[in-house]
Amino acid sequence: MPKEKVIQQKQEETLVTVTLWSKIKHWWRTIWREEWELTIYFPSEVKFMEDGSRIESLSPKTFRCKALKKISPTNIIFIDLLGVKHEIKVVHPVGYDLRKIY
Repeated sequence: MPKEKVIQQKQEETLVTVTLWSKIKHWWRTIWREEWELTIYFPSEVKFMEDGSRIESLSPKTFRCKALKKISPTNIIFIDLLGVKHEIKVVHPVGYDLRKIY
């Protein structure tokens, strides 16, 4: 009879502790700081099929901003973390995702 080998593998467990100071910094930032992550999906490639249909692929571009002035499908105005004002105008409507960080 062949002997069976049993292999035991120990898993590493790490415990992450959050200090009181990091909790205070996070709380302070949530009160006074506004930070947004804006992802705009620009059309990158258009394929025309034989039946006449059209397929567009999108390429996302992500921006970190501290103020949002105007958001519409064709015009986006925001201020980035360095204080520079950006204005993006497009002819065809684009999709966007907006996520609040602080």
